[in-house]
Amino acid sequence: MDQSLGAGDEKEETKRSLRASILDGSFFSLMEGCTTNFIAPYALFLNASHMVISLLASIPELCGAFFQLAAIKVQDIFRSKKMVIVIAATLQAVLWIPILFIPLIAPQKNAGFVLLIFMCLFVMLGTFINPLWRTLIGNLVPDHERGSFFGRRSRIAGSISFISTLAAGSILQFFGEKNLLVGFAILFSLAFLSRLLSAYYLSRMYEKPSIPNPAAAFSLVDFIRHLRETNYGRFVLFMCLFRFATTIASPFFVVYMFQVLHVTYLQFTMLTAIEILAGLIPLSLWGKFNDSQGSKKVLFITGYLIPFVPLLWLFGSSLPYLMVLQAFSGMVWGGFNLAAGNFIFDATSPEKRTRCVAYFNLLHGLSIFVGSLTGGLLLRVVVIRTLFLLSGIARMLIALIWLPRLREMRLIEVNFGRSLFHSSVFIKPRIGLRPSAVGAFYETSPKASAQPLGPQKKEKKQEKRIVLQINQEKESQTFVKNMLGKIEKEGKVKK
Repeated sequence: MDQSLGAGDEKEETKRSLRASILDGSFFSLMEGCTTNFIAPYALFLNASHMVISLLASIPELCGAFFQLAAIKVQDIFRSKKMVIVIAATLQAVLWIPILFIPLIAPQKNAGFVLLIFMCLFVMLGTFINPLWRTLIGNLVPDHERGSFFGRRSRIAGSISFISTLAAGSILQFFGEKNLLVGFAILFSLAFLSRLLSAYYLSRMYEKPSIPNPAAAFSLVDFIRHLRETNYGRFVLFMCLFRFATTIASPFFVVYMFQVLHVTYLQFTMLTAIEILAGLIPLSLWGKFNDSQGSKKVLFITGYLIPFVPLLWLFGSSLPYLMVLQAFSGMVWGGFNLAAGNFIFDATSPEKRTRCVAYFNLLHGLSIFVGSLTGGLLLRVVVIRTLFLLSGIARMLIALIWLPRLREMRLIEVNFGRSLFHSSVFIKPRIGLRPSAVGAFYETSPKASAQPLGPQKKEKKQEKRIVLQINQEKESQTFVKNMLGKIEKEGKVKK
């Protein structure tokens, strides 16, 4: 039902599509919970070397980064993005079948490389879907509800991922080393069925009609050339450098736990599940905070905390300590990922979003590849704990340099007592609307807002200055003008 609809029908279709999106995310997370955290253990089960494990964290991302550029061509050729997404998701599901049979079809010495090939195909399909899906869902979710919606969607999906991760680890622990292949067979079979159901709910989503705009096209070379000149470009640079610093160490936390700390599958599963659960609990708060204060502020808070994650691995190895550390990691990464995703929506227009996301993912994938490869090479001359130290220092330096250069790209709520447009608020526009700012506003205290307005001298004692930064999008300017006009009409704005 993707043809043009009336306003009322489209609203209902949008609500139904958002519910379908939550179900899609739920089944996708069930697949991820059964597989993502167990690919490295599966590689160890196949007797893969450290270098192969390092390549598993880098080569698939590199292949996927380049392959997703095909999404731009698909957008220009095919009218329906949804159809392409559903086909690619179905192919992803099918790939779990040959992955399951690797021990039976590949020689033991090559099993790790065969797994690498299949994971490359799997990730390529996933990264191909990503920019198309972001455009599809971005056209459905209202701007002012993005933080809340994606926070709710992530919380539900994460809860399922948490439960499925616990169940998956318990299955592997139950079957033990002698029958471990049976355990992995159960996990990959569940992944196959879950991704099929995910693809079904993707097919149930409404796709808003879109008109191709050739003027919105720009090349990858142009995008890279102007990275430092635009806010979105600076965000891309920060994310790529930050991911490079992260993946210097991240592929080797699993190796460290199994081969240095000698954790069991059950302990590994518990630590992984704690990280997932800790990321879920504050998601509603992160989402509301993102909607009211903006994505930039969430990125600031979490971006300065994440560098401490690898550093804290240097100071303890007991199970209780690692449980607390994993909980901290889950909380900060959950907020960071939510804000980063919302920042992309805020900073890109619908007609350019597929291209912008594809270019971002390409550079992001290259950063993951280079970071993982760098970590693998460094591991030949240093111990794993030194990688954690280098990664933490690099993350902090990048955050200190690049986070202050980002700018909020949409109107954010300012707390005037109780809310932005509370009935007794007194606002003084001093500069007026400009392309990059809603002037300088003055705010009364909550106590003063409940009392009759006094002389100007008393008002100044009760007021404080704030500046709101908004993007140059016409939608944001129109929204602000309409809201200020409405308040002025009611006599609550004095010039």
